[in-house]
Amino acid sequence: MSKKYSILKTGLTVLLATLMVGAVVNATTTVGDNVSVGGTLGVTGATTLSSTLAVTGISTLTGLLNANGGIAVDTDNFTVSGTTGALSLTSSATAGNLAYITLDAAAMTAQTSGLTIDMSPITGGAFDASGLAIIGDADGSGTALGIALDGTMDYGISIASATINTADMILSNSATIDNTTDGTLTITEPIVAISGNGTVSGTLGVTGATTLTGVLYANGGIDRLTAGALAIGASTSTSVAIGGAVTTGDIAIGAAQTTGLLTLGKSTEEAIQIGGYDGGGTTLYSIILAPKASVVTGGITQNHLVQITDPSGGSLFGDVSGGPTYGLVASFDRSDATTGDLSGTDTGFDMRVANDATNDSTYDLQGAYIKAKNEGTVDVLKGLFVEALNDQTGGIATTVIGVDIGVDSNGAETTATGLNIRNSGASAFTDISLQNGETISNATNGQIAFVSDAGTITGEQHGIDLTYTGTLSSGDSMVGINSVVTPAGNTGNWISGVYGKVAQTTGTHAGYISGGEFEVNNTSADAQNEMFPLVLDSSNIRTYHANSAYIWMQDFGPTGEAQEMPNLLKITGATSNTGNMFLADVPGTLGASLRIMVNGTPYYIGLYTAQND
Repeated sequence: MSKKYSILKTGLTVLLATLMVGAVVNATTTVGDNVSVGGTLGVTGATTLSSTLAVTGISTLTGLLNANGGIAVDTDNFTVSGTTGALSLTSSATAGNLAYITLDAAAMTAQTSGLTIDMSPITGGAFDASGLAIIGDADGSGTALGIALDGTMDYGISIASATINTADMILSNSATIDNTTDGTLTITEPIVAISGNGTVSGTLGVTGATTLTGVLYANGGIDRLTAGALAIGASTSTSVAIGGAVTTGDIAIGAAQTTGLLTLGKSTEEAIQIGGYDGGGTTLYSIILAPKASVVTGGITQNHLVQITDPSGGSLFGDVSGGPTYGLVASFDRSDATTGDLSGTDTGFDMRVANDATNDSTYDLQGAYIKAKNEGTVDVLKGLFVEALNDQTGGIATTVIGVDIGVDSNGAETTATGLNIRNSGASAFTDISLQNGETISNATNGQIAFVSDAGTITGEQHGIDLTYTGTLSSGDSMVGINSVVTPAGNTGNWISGVYGKVAQTTGTHAGYISGGEFEVNNTSADAQNEMFPLVLDSSNIRTYHANSAYIWMQDFGPTGEAQEMPNLLKITGATSNTGNMFLADVPGTLGASLRIMVNGTPYYIGLYTAQND
């Protein structure tokens, strides 16, 4: 081809391209070679590019861009898959935001989400599906955050509208946190560690073990939500300390403890140990109250081992109606012995006090002090009530004793008293009141008064019955009642060892009245001893008074024969001539005689059957 022809061809081609660019092409136009457009390329219809379109300036699309083959920016920085629609963004940025979505300043007209990922169209399959997966890299010295929230918001993360099948959150070691049950927050990890302060305004329910390495402040107290025992240190712990120091196997509350007991109180005084430790001995203790050694403290005048009351004295415990109040209640029930027989004595209350001090002669010691004080209105006020009840069905109590008082001594005491009764000002005081109303009183110094009102008498009743039995050996003697009166002084009136009196003020009786009656009753067929219903003894180191006698008979009635005692003696039951005491048919004017023994010799007193002037 000639040179001229080639130049002409090239010129025509350029001219044709210029015309195509500058004109509106309404039909399909195909350009086989490269076309370079220096100005604006306007295309009103569909345009098909069979090769690469390179645009060095800004391209503006007013319609929809269908980039079915994907969009690549700098090779792979931003890619939308033409097959799956998956979006891929790779950035070489080392600072700033990799992706930033912002909104123009305008009032919100409806619910707005910065980023919404809809996973609901995915169905089936046994693979994990994540709406948002963040892969971190913590190789640097800075802090790597999976999600960082900034700005002001009401809730950082909300899943309230989601339907949760298993748990709201799964943590790095597969622990889960869920609120799938309304009102309950569940954490599956067996140990939950809180490094700072934690506040729970409602009820905290923990089904597993809870470990606190710091201090537990239970300002409202510690209790069980349901009925049952509250166990502290019931599994692996060897000691429990509350405000005190312990070593092992101990519980201390407010005091140091080192030997297997619960200690309450201070380290030097007011300390109490409670436990079942017996020091390896033979006694099992349920509770041990063992105070520390008392110390000299200014202002302390008393030491109390146990104080169950308001120390100020203002306790109103029991200030309710509907039933009695008990200050201290302790009980136990003995069951049948598994092997062998029971021995010893079961004791409900055992109080023992010992004294080793010898530096104060005015010091007193007592085993127990019980006081009932009434400042209101009561029916009966009792200082102590003791009851022994034999109530075992089919059981046998050989002896039942209400109160057993014993005094043991080495004999070095001045006096020993089994029961000491005193009155501190009661006006109507009786020392002892017996079961049927009889009383024994020492209201008058030096006098014991026994008062009894038997009411209606049935048969023969005795005001005082003394039954005394014993076995005599050679040289032994027995006395049922021994009355010894030891007078002193020189101005007394009269003295009597025994005074018997019957004071009849009203009524009359068919029987007799006697100030004293003595009887000797022998039913032994082998008895050979002397018998005297009445023996009168007298001993005097001086010469007897001329009026002294073994018997003095006084008539205190008014003067006059009708009111005086008619007989000196009255003898009944004596049959004449059947014994030696009473003999009839005495010769002469004697009607009979009475026999008396004087120093072993019998003498006879004559008796007249008629009164002589």
